[in-house]
Amino acid sequence: MARQVNRDLFYKLTSDLSDERVQSAIALITELNELAVEENGKEWEYVLGRLVRGLASSNKSARLGFSLCLTEVAAAALENGHIGSAEEYLERLEAALPVDKVKNGKEERGQLFGRMFGLQAMLNEPLFSRVFVAGDGQIQQAFAHQFMQRLVQLALTKAWLRQPCLFTLYQVIERLAPRATDTEFLRAVLTLLDEHNLTHTSEGLAIYLFLQNKCPEIKRILDETKIFDALPLVKRWKADNPLAKGNAKALASVLKDDALIEGDGPKQKGVWTPRLHFVWDLLLPLLAEEKVSPDTHVHIAKKHKTGKKPKSAESGMLSFGEFWQVVVDESFFSEKASSERKYLGVLIMEKAVRSVPSSLVQDIFSKNALRTLINQSSETTRHLHKLSVNFLKTIVSACETDASKVVPVLTAIWFGPNGTINFDKLTKSKTTDSLVTAKSLTATELAQLVTLLLQQLEHENTDISKIKFILDTLLHVIRAHKWKAHLSWTNPLLLALVRYAFFSAPSHLSEQSEEIITLSRERLFSVLGELIPLSKHDMGAPSWAYATLELLLQEKEKHPLALQLDAELETVTSNALKILRKIINKSTKSPNENPQLFGLELLLSVSILQVHAGDVDSASTLEELASFYESATQGADNGLVGITEILLSLVAQKKSMLRKLTLVVWESFIDKVGKEELELLLNTLSARENKAGFAQLFEGADEYEELGSDEAGTDNEDQSSESNEDSSDEVSDQEDYSDEDVAKIDKEATSALAHALRLPDNILDEDGNVGFEEMDDEEEEEESMDDEAMMELDGQLSEIFKRRKDALNKIPTGNQRKIEAKESRDSVIAFKHRVVDMLEIYCKNVERSVTKNKKLSATMSANMLSMAEPMVKAIQQTLDRPLAEKISKLLKNSVCKMKPAAYKEFTSEINEESILTSLENVHATILSPKPGQFPQLFFSACSSTSLFLSKVLIAMKDDPSTSEQVIGIYSTTMKHWNVSGKFGPNFFIDFINWLASKKSKN
Repeated sequence: MARQVNRDLFYKLTSDLSDERVQSAIALITELNELAVEENGKEWEYVLGRLVRGLASSNKSARLGFSLCLTEVAAAALENGHIGSAEEYLERLEAALPVDKVKNGKEERGQLFGRMFGLQAMLNEPLFSRVFVAGDGQIQQAFAHQFMQRLVQLALTKAWLRQPCLFTLYQVIERLAPRATDTEFLRAVLTLLDEHNLTHTSEGLAIYLFLQNKCPEIKRILDETKIFDALPLVKRWKADNPLAKGNAKALASVLKDDALIEGDGPKQKGVWTPRLHFVWDLLLPLLAEEKVSPDTHVHIAKKHKTGKKPKSAESGMLSFGEFWQVVVDESFFSEKASSERKYLGVLIMEKAVRSVPSSLVQDIFSKNALRTLINQSSETTRHLHKLSVNFLKTIVSACETDASKVVPVLTAIWFGPNGTINFDKLTKSKTTDSLVTAKSLTATELAQLVTLLLQQLEHENTDISKIKFILDTLLHVIRAHKWKAHLSWTNPLLLALVRYAFFSAPSHLSEQSEEIITLSRERLFSVLGELIPLSKHDMGAPSWAYATLELLLQEKEKHPLALQLDAELETVTSNALKILRKIINKSTKSPNENPQLFGLELLLSVSILQVHAGDVDSASTLEELASFYESATQGADNGLVGITEILLSLVAQKKSMLRKLTLVVWESFIDKVGKEELELLLNTLSARENKAGFAQLFEGADEYEELGSDEAGTDNEDQSSESNEDSSDEVSDQEDYSDEDVAKIDKEATSALAHALRLPDNILDEDGNVGFEEMDDEEEEEESMDDEAMMELDGQLSEIFKRRKDALNKIPTGNQRKIEAKESRDSVIAFKHRVVDMLEIYCKNVERSVTKNKKLSATMSANMLSMAEPMVKAIQQTLDRPLAEKISKLLKNSVCKMKPAAYKEFTSEINEESILTSLENVHATILSPKPGQFPQLFFSACSSTSLFLSKVLIAMKDDPSTSEQVIGIYSTTMKHWNVSGKFGPNFFIDFINWLASKKSKN
């Protein structure tokens, strides 16, 4: 009795789930194989027909499922004889999917695609080996030729079938070519392409490239025979090789799909698809195989020696650069190219930047390509904007994967014939910025990048804007890769900066020498600011500051300084250098033994550099350092007050490098820091944040530069009533002063005018006013003036009015006074930020000491206690929230985190009365009617500090009298709080909770 397979399996083959399709195919094939062909021939016929017809479905999942199952069923049918031969399968396929009786275009499309999928099913195993390969492993030439003919005929039916069908043809050739042993298969392929005018198409090009370059067996046949000469081909490539030099224009035409398929049928319109043709996957790697001599540096343009040509020129083959210029740049990116063509061009660039080696990547950024990229990425309204932006990201991604491409890409984008240093600005991206900061860059690539930038400095056509860009980029490189700093690339960078910072600019830039020197000095000190903190990790080696100084001294022997030092400064720097070299020798012999030597080395090196940069004040710093070193070597212990004062003066200067230097040097001396040094720091926190405080701290220093919001914190416009009153008083005083100044200037100007006009001396009263009535009473004879006297008088009057105008301009206006007041406030706040940083370094050192030694020394204990009260008052007084938060955090997390029990050992060294006084002062402070700008921070800090001091007092002397004293202080504070306190009850609750906890433990 005849049986049949489960019909539901056909529906499951159309599932969108891949696993379900596979399971259905397996079940269907299993059931079908259980049916004998003799008894169930009709069922086999039904299954084959159903599967073939299913290929015409518009459902993509259905086509995949039916195609998968068809391969297995057709192979089984051939094996059991239900299908007599592979040719019969092809006939069944065409019969089941006729195209001559279709009713509409949609049905025709389904039938044609069904035929294509039916042919593609034959490329899957096990069907492929059965129909294309004979028993001896040779190609079934007759069937292979018939199969390829049908594919080509189907491809030429409709334009939208051409590429998928011819790609299938390429796949067949790719799999069969390695089995070729003679010219028969090759002849059939070449003739087939020529007969149907497919040689000069993208698919024909792909087949030629594969046969001639990718298949060793075919290459051997081509080498052994002259098959091209024997074939009467109508369409040929020059030299029978698509990559020969003479084919550049033909390649451009082919790859643009300009070549028309000739024939008797109607001309077909091209079909544009937003993806690259598969031929590019073959073409670009082949062109990128161009050999480059080992000594060629991709970032340095070199001319070929006379009579020596690249290998591509010698062999008559297209080089990558030649191909790119003609085929891509002049075709896909020409001014007349459509947006669709440029779209494909960008895709080609994207593929090329990933696939070509670093030696050829510069060629990708050709004139038209780069212009299109900049134009399309600059405006969001451009058609290819999103694609161009994605390509910029691809550049970064490709360079991060292969860091050797970074320098060639930057060379092309910045300094190539089509490049611009404003690339990021024009494209509104951070492409070059990302390339410069790429983490994958090694010391080798960084050295190449620095060399590239430094070479541009030496070009005669380099202007000031380009120099500024290069110097900024060098600083950017240092900031991004400072942890990889190595002499191989930092030394050339520092040397170039030293030359431009301390010596005269090149002759072609002599007119802008001063501007270049100033700019270079700023960048040099910024670079040192990034490198100096790294020196502390290797104190045994000379610091970066000393290395820079050595470069300066070496250049000084060869070239005259732009700013010559006088005899006195030469003497000071010479003495400092002697001391510096002694320190270097000691540090080299005993590395890491004396960190103070490292701090002195940094201070001396930087101060000498500053003297050469024209900072005369650094000379006094050198003298103080020399004096400190001499006394230290003689065994005198003078403390670090002098060093601390020097560091505070450096913090107050405008260079960020000096602020970073201060912290590094302070850390090197931190083990020797005592009470006096800390008091010096803490006293600065009490300075008022206004012009008076500025004058107190800096004594009118006008070089202080306010820090940015990232370092000094943001401004707080809301001020306390006290600070408002201060500001009002200041403004009022300044207005009085300015009125007096104006009156004085007017009086002087009037007097000068009277003298110039030869008026009587008594014509002016005490206030400088002119007495016109008295002048009328005078009966003096008027003296007439000649022309010469009139000219002289005119010059005198002009000079008088000019002096008056200049004098008035020097008097600050209301806006200027506001700006000056704000700058003074910001400067004081910034200075306090740095002081708190120094205190934080000390606290961390104490914590490390406790961790290392398992206990706290008496000196450190006393020092930590002394910091509490000034910090609380600093929070109360400051107008800057970030500063208040920073101090509060340091107070709570470091000072008040010390274990009170550790103070038991120091009852003889630490005065309990001083702690008790500090506690009383904190309580008095919290009761102040003016809690400051940030009351919650202030109250919280007071609570933590008060509780900490109370714990320390009771820990040092745990007896009833001490507890009563502490409780009494809290009790008194509570009484005042009940009347006028502004803080919450948590101040007392925290103390009571601690007492309760202590009591329960006892």
